[in-house]
Amino acid sequence: MNYKHVIILFLSICFSCSPVKKINENVISGEYDKAIIKTIDELNKTKNKKKKDQYKLILKDVFNKSVIKSQNKISSLKKDKNPEFYYEIYLEYQKLIKRQNKLMNISSNSLKFKFENYDNDHIEFRYKTSDYYMELSKSLISKDDRLDYRNAYEYLIIIESINPNYLETRSLINLCLSRGKDHILLNVLNESNSVIYKELQKDILNINGYDLNSKWKSFHTAKDNYLGEIDFYIDLAFKAFIISPERILEKENTKKKNIKDGYTYQLDNNGNVMSDSLGNDIKIDKIVETTESDAVNSLNSTLTVISPSLNLILGEISEMLNVLPPSPAMAGAYTMVDSQASVAQSPANISLGSVIAPIVNINNDNQEELNLPLNGKAVNAIRTFQGKGVLVWGARTLEGNSKDYRYISVRRTMTFLEQSIKSAAEAFVFAPNNATTWSTLRATVSSFLANQWQSGLLAGQSADDAFSVDIGLGATMTPNDILDGVLKMTVKVAITRPAEFIVITFEQQQQKS
Repeated sequence: MNYKHVIILFLSICFSCSPVKKINENVISGEYDKAIIKTIDELNKTKNKKKKDQYKLILKDVFNKSVIKSQNKISSLKKDKNPEFYYEIYLEYQKLIKRQNKLMNISSNSLKFKFENYDNDHIEFRYKTSDYYMELSKSLISKDDRLDYRNAYEYLIIIESINPNYLETRSLINLCLSRGKDHILLNVLNESNSVIYKELQKDILNINGYDLNSKWKSFHTAKDNYLGEIDFYIDLAFKAFIISPERILEKENTKKKNIKDGYTYQLDNNGNVMSDSLGNDIKIDKIVETTESDAVNSLNSTLTVISPSLNLILGEISEMLNVLPPSPAMAGAYTMVDSQASVAQSPANISLGSVIAPIVNINNDNQEELNLPLNGKAVNAIRTFQGKGVLVWGARTLEGNSKDYRYISVRRTMTFLEQSIKSAAEAFVFAPNNATTWSTLRATVSSFLANQWQSGLLAGQSADDAFSVDIGLGATMTPNDILDGVLKMTVKVAITRPAEFIVITFEQQQQKS
């Protein structure tokens, strides 16, 4: 009995998991496209001729049902003559075309499908949708309302996804992104009445608003120097700082050693020196307990007396111990500039604290030779200025002859943009290489660059002057690129450059009577 039960259960499980049943479930629920994909997979996997014939019949039946369903829906939507349905009609024609494309390679003498040409209808409703949504978007934009800008943006994104480079879609998308945002001023306050370490307080209160930005929200802080209109104000107040006390555990290990420090004579009870069996005076070693530091100090004192020049050598060595390489100081300067301003700010004209003086003093004449060498490999000198202290003086790269990457701030800004866009694009790896993905990626990158332009990293009177993002078939990609699984995007940016030389012209004007 037990064996029979086991066999029946096993057969039941196998039957419930059969591919045909799963395909039938999709057909019953009207999910014809899923049923087609599953049937094609099973048809390609099976080697059994009988099963192949079964899947071919299923595939033909599902395809015919899917065509009838789409055609009926299109006919029903066309009867209403409502432009609101243009996009739905377009999507149905797109489904019909995609289905046929999937089955073209499978079609054979034993499996024939009735294909129709929907290209003209597909193009017709693509432009009808684009025209209607463009008119609707412009109508919403004309109201000059923040919410209407956001609604217009959604229509424009659809246009861009189905009809890239259509009229002025891209410029209107950027306009909606700019005008549809809520600008929020974030004010960080310390209301804790606590006395904390100055640098720690600075790190806690130095919140970067750009990290909080989203598509429709742009955060600003006082240091951003944003001059536009503020919609909301947020006061972020710290009421208390609970900081555990710093504990330093130290353990001192002192090394002690018994050393021989001469000798004494062994005396009897009367105070006379005792002698051994041979008549020699009995000597006793004088043992002294000393520490390691005592021994070193004693040795040092002895050596300085023996060799007076040792003092001079030790003096030179002590001075050399205070000489540090410039790289750690510059790393700190970079970090400070990034936290207080941005990567667009040149890490130059910055005072280096706790620096007594550079080892090599450089004047203006020396600086000119370092700043503009013939090979272009410029050196940014650390110089001493009277009344100003020790300053980093120069913001050039080793590509001094390059007009693009002559300045450190330009190179670092470009690196920042490259890494940020690369990180954003990672979310689209393995996504469908189609117009929807292109439009979403373009909008994401454009929104990020628009924020950078507003913060001053990019140059230009408008966002269109500051950057451009191109992506799509015919623009950056060919059909072969799509077949190879390659998505190409071209980003062009105009980066602000530092004011390295400031020329001020003074002229004497005659007194006006």
